[in-house]
Amino acid sequence: MALRALSFLFVLILLSQVSFSQKNTNTKVFEFVEVMPEFDGGESALNSYLRQHLKFPLSVMKDSSFSEEVVYIDFIVDRQGAVTKAKITKGDCIPCVYEALRVVSAMPKWKAGTLNGAAVEVQYTLPIRFRKKE
Repeated sequence: MALRALSFLFVLILLSQVSFSQKNTNTKVFEFVEVMPEFDGGESALNSYLRQHLKFPLSVMKDSSFSEEVVYIDFIVDRQGAVTKAKITKGDCIPCVYEALRVVSAMPKWKAGTLNGAAVEVQYTLPIRFRKKE
């Protein structure tokens, strides 16, 4: 009888752990998944979106010492494809940083990343290059 009760208790504990880990998987943010998030239309559409929406900061354009800056922005593509929690991870030119953050934060929905056939949240890093035309 005690063995049966102990076995039952073990099964309950095991089931609660499986349930707990499944709940955490749904809210975990992944860096790499089977199918990574994708801007609708792919990389060429993403580049086109950036070219159309980025406005080169006027103050930077007038700065004769500026030639090029790459701003790195991390963001999360959620399970519905929305771009959330955008933040700068690298960038020294403050006007460029603000402009990159503005454009990324306004992006339309992406195709969500998937893991085991289910949509999951995925962290994505996007480099954005600002280069002065000569």
